[in-house]
Amino acid sequence: MRRRRGWYPAIFPVDNAILIVTCQDMRVYRVLKYDEIVPQNIYYDAVAVADYICLMAHALGLGACRLTHGRDSCERLREYFNLLDYIESRCHVAVGYPDEAPIKSKRINVNEALLNKL
Repeated sequence: MRRRRGWYPAIFPVDNAILIVTCQDMRVYRVLKYDEIVPQNIYYDAVAVADYICLMAHALGLGACRLTHGRDSCERLREYFNLLDYIESRCHVAVGYPDEAPIKSKRINVNEALLNKL
């Protein structure tokens, strides 16, 4: 993502991370009338993408955080990236190296995870 000082740090002030903006092509939702029938699914789809980005970042040893943004930020993103009218930005993910090492959870073996009621 291109970085420009000024408006974006006011949305989410980051210095040592990149911001990945997730966008949706709304033509599919409009043709299938999903924007009218099940509008909440539009946001579920966007969040699922952002969650997968977070999971992959964590698997690579990076820190990541999914964040939403409001209508004003959506319009600024539209202008900044010159998005087409059917492309909507939904949320963004901040990705970077964490300030501290995460605590690794201890894995339990499969026998401890299963509940045997036999």
